Amino acid sequence: MKKAILTMFAALLCATAATAEVIDGISYRLSKNQTGNTAAVKRDSKVSYSGELIIPPTVTYDGETYTVTAIDSYGLQDISMVTKLSLPATVTYIASNNFIWKNSLESITVAEGNPTYDSRGGCNAIIETRENKLVAGCTNTFIPEGIIYFADGALGGTGLETIVIPKSVVSIGEDVFSGCEKLTAVTILGSLAEGIDEGAFSGCRALTDIYLYAETPPSLDSESFGEDGIEGITLHVPATAIEAYNADDGWSRNCESIVPLPATGTKGDADGNGKVDIADVAAAISYILDPQTVPFDKEAADMDGNGSIDINDVKAIVDIILK
Repeated sequence: MKKAILTMFAALLCATAATAEVIDGISYRLSKNQTGNTAAVKRDSKVSYSGELIIPPTVTYDGETYTVTAIDSYGLQDISMVTKLSLPATVTYIASNNFIWKNSLESITVAEGNPTYDSRGGCNAIIETRENKLVAGCTNTFIPEGIIYFADGALGGTGLETIVIPKSVVSIGEDVFSGCEKLTAVTILGSLAEGIDEGAFSGCRALTDIYLYAETPPSLDSESFGEDGIEGITLHVPATAIEAYNADDGWSRNCESIVPLPATGTKGDADGNGKVDIADVAAAISYILDPQTVPFDKEAADMDGNGSIDINDVKAIVDIILK
């Protein structure tokens, strides 16, 4: 019996053995157990990241190889100086309280073959594949069709200027766009059946236009636009729904004016937000690369009327912008 207990105790010690080390400038929690050696990116107040941050699939310490499988809580909380983030296919768990400060982040990629996360269609975001939840984005993120939810604060503090939210999204969670100080226009193509939560657009002081295609006003939290609200928002909705939005206390209180959506099919308006700008160029290029990834008005983007979208259409949209 004594021998069995000692054996179990030794196994427990082996299974829980862990050390903290900084390897190639990244802080890790290294663990050894009976199934192998693993590493998790961990919080370290003495370590900061800037420029391009590439999390490798494996690291070597003291002659042993460890597979990088996780990002611990707060492990990448502050990446405010990082411009490009790359995650390997081996990272299958990302804890909460990560990617909170990311104002310089311009690019996010998840390696192909990751069973838990993806960055489908070059969307510049981390997506939890099974749940279709956008975990974290950056300045150049676009939201692919098929996304259902956002993690809290997923795009908060980024340099987004415009964004199109596809029909598949059912809610905009807490603080999703909080602190996006450059965000001027938001297009919401679906009904947002579960509404817009607290702080979703708090601190978006440059926000002037919301293009909302839902006939029924989505529910708002009393602080969806922050505790003090945002001045000067024009809400564009279907002409048949203006009365309903004016009667809705949340929308009428938070929007300076409620007007009809612009006529559809404006040539060059590839993202359908009523104006032709650089976002339409990005949408057309994304569509060429992967037709399934972005909300897209093909008829408006088909500048030469040949039934397909190609580089000639992109050039024609650029010409409209430059005129």
